[in-house]
Amino acid sequence: ALFITLVQEDWIYAPVGFFAGIAGVLAGLVVLQSRWRESIRRELPDALHLAARSVRAGLNLDQTIGVLGAQAPSALSREFCLVARRMSLGVPMDQALRLSALKVRVPDFDLLASGLALHRRVGGDVASLLLRLATSARERHLARGQFRASTALGRTSAAFLALGGPILLVLNRSSQPEAFARFVESPTGQGALALALALECIGLVWIALILRHED
Repeated sequence: ALFITLVQEDWIYAPVGFFAGIAGVLAGLVVLQSRWRESIRRELPDALHLAARSVRAGLNLDQTIGVLGAQAPSALSREFCLVARRMSLGVPMDQALRLSALKVRVPDFDLLASGLALHRRVGGDVASLLLRLATSARERHLARGQFRASTALGRTSAAFLALGGPILLVLNRSSQPEAFARFVESPTGQGALALALALECIGLVWIALILRHED
């Protein structure tokens, strides 16, 4: 945007590039966070099966957390290593898991933290509990994948519709700068742009609500 501004000698591109850069960075962070959570969802069933086997082999829950930190897949391994580190500093296991659950924000991890905290208080067959959680997490992950596949076309169409208006605005500004300047400076043009921006935001929120998948 700065290069275009210097070439075209028009400073309207500078704020556009500034906000586009901020939006791009935020979108990148959101995508990275989404991929990290998706890896947590994908790896959690296998990690729970590993935990159930460890318990049946005679390990207690504290030792099982250590095994998960050492042998679980990469994304979960780091989280369970943090849990084990907190426990080594004297934090109770249920609180250590709850802190990770607040960070991860994956429903199946919340169920794991709540289930193990309940087991600490009332006891029971923790291996069976872990196996049931693993089965539930795997089924939920498969259902989520099916949902995303069925709504892929809708999400792609929404992205093109969202980008269509700004792209046409920039093309119009580049091809007919004088007419665009008169349009922007007139009260009617400013009102039309404000209305278009409001409708664009409403449409994006509406599509996001339609395509939202509650875990």
